[in-house]
Order: sequence, then structure tokens, then C-alpha cells
Amino acid sequence: LEVEDLAGNVNVSAVSVTVDNTAPDIGLIIRLPETPAEGQNVIIEVEVRDFTSGVDKVLLWYRVNNGTWISIEMTYSNGTWVGTIPGQTAGAKVEYYIEAHDRAGNVVKSDIMFYEVEIYEHLGPETPEGPLWVTLLIIGVGGAIAASVTIYLLKRSS
Repeated sequence: LEVEDLAGNVNVSAVSVTVDNTAPDIGLIIRLPETPAEGQNVIIEVEVRDFTSGVDKVLLWYRVNNGTWISIEMTYSNGTWVGTIPGQTAGAKVEYYIEAHDRAGNVVKSDIMFYEVEIYEHLGPETPEGPLWVTLLIIGVGGAIAASVTIYLLKRSS
């Protein structure tokens, strides 16, 4: 901008303007664990970059069994954006995607991804250490080893 008054004095002022109409870039999306068990929270991590105006916010959207979409605002930590999907019941299908906003108002969404909550089948009642059949298998194998050692030692001493 250049302004001149009636006395011939000139004042020049410059303003730099950046136009940002480019949406942020969503990088690799990581899900931990890949196959969650019943009731286990699922952590979603993603790198989001915006080199012009900067990242404003990142949302994690999810729904369970084709229900209503729910959003969680992700937090920035050590170079990645992190959000947690609460644990679900066995057999549930969870769909999710990432939505990233920059400071200029541009928005980008990732593809929709999904996982199914693992259905854990076992052959008997649970014990504090795990399924009963695992406990019985360990006891059985241990007993067989102890019997074999005893027989070996008895034959060796005779």
C-alpha cells in the first residue's frame, strides 16, 4: 500500500498474505492392539501434518455395530495424535476414521477402517490364571514328567 499526502509525503506499507486452501495430511494410522479382547480399550495413533497454517485439531470418529458415530478429540503427544476407543463386547464390529482440521478451516477425513472384538472361546470355567483346560493341561504334563522321572530313577537305582 502506498499513500501520498497533499504535501508530497509518501508512506509505503507492505502486508504479506498466505492463502491456505490445502487440507492437512494424514499419515499412517496405527491401532493397538490390532485384535482387541472384550472390554479392552483400543488406542489409535496417527501423524497429521499441515505445513501452511498448522494443525488445529484432530478427531477420532467411531461407531459400534452400525450405531451412531461418536467423536473423540485426539491429543498431541511426542509427534503423534492419540485417541482411545473404549472397550466393547465380544463380537462387536467397530468402525472408525480420522478427521483433521487446520487453522485455516480446511478439513480432511481418512478412509473408514474397522476391527472386530475378539470372541474368546474356552472349554471350561475361568480360573484366576486363565481357562481351566490350560491349568489341567499343565498339571497333566507336569504329572507325566514327574512320573517318568520317578520310574527312571527307580530303574537306575535297581
